[in-house]
Amino acid sequence: MISILECCRNHSIKLKHIKRWNNYIILYGENGDYLLKEKGNNKEKLYSTFESIHYPYYLPLISSNKDSYELYPYFEEEVYDNNIKSKEFLKGLILLHKESIYYDEISDIYIKESYNKIKKDIEEQFQFYLNLQNNIEVEGFPRLDYYYFLLNVSSFYKILTIALDKLELWKSLEIKKVRKALIIHKDSLSNFSYSSKKSYFIDFSECSHDLLIKDFISFYQANLFHTDMIECFHIYQSYLSFSYDEKVLFFCLISIPIKVTFTDNIYQNIIVIQNRVNYIEKTLQFLLEEDKENQKTDEEEFK
Repeated sequence: MISILECCRNHSIKLKHIKRWNNYIILYGENGDYLLKEKGNNKEKLYSTFESIHYPYYLPLISSNKDSYELYPYFEEEVYDNNIKSKEFLKGLILLHKESIYYDEISDIYIKESYNKIKKDIEEQFQFYLNLQNNIEVEGFPRLDYYYFLLNVSSFYKILTIALDKLELWKSLEIKKVRKALIIHKDSLSNFSYSSKKSYFIDFSECSHDLLIKDFISFYQANLFHTDMIECFHIYQSYLSFSYDEKVLFFCLISIPIKVTFTDNIYQNIIVIQNRVNYIEKTLQFLLEEDKENQKTDEEEFK
């Protein structure tokens, strides 16, 4: 539990008012505003890296390791248009990736383990939907959410089949090294503040070295309904293009939707199914557009 009183006393903050936002507390003071968070993992090494690469998209830590909280300066968001905001978000993402990117050699064991893990996820989802379909069809009069699922079950099979095809292609490429970088992992637009004074990512608690494609997978899944994803993908690719094997794995992983789980709330179940179906339809359109783009590029290179 954060002691706001202790924080204000330690840092001589004269409060005007307080606002709670997500998991954070915003302190509006007479001499400036502050973002107050629960204390997380030690960020000293990460922030040292940011300083060494002159990375601007983060808030400097005001509190010390001795404090039981994290305190940062706060800058109010000024831009709420998601299409505009996503472009600034991507600038921050691209800069972090370009400044921290490196190659990592991998073994056949790594490929095998990664392949088996992804394949298991795809096959378990496929089998889950197949069993569910069979059980529903046995019922004479299925309840409304089950019936709605039956109307759309072919979409789930289609996207999962695409995911499996992409996975098999990725495995066949005989990859010997992968690109890694500092990856934020929390890539929802809600984790980014866009201001004329300072634009910044709010939460770096899961930031670590990982596959380069991981951030855009996270960005895609979190923001597909909120921005022009095809434009965003092309913006990223224009600065830091995925290799062929990275694209194949990226297309595979975005083609695995979150599994539908049913509760006793029929209305809520229908909302969840509708959300997944919309995700699948948008992803199929995204894959189709990218396939057309790749064909166009191949034709231009052939000429």
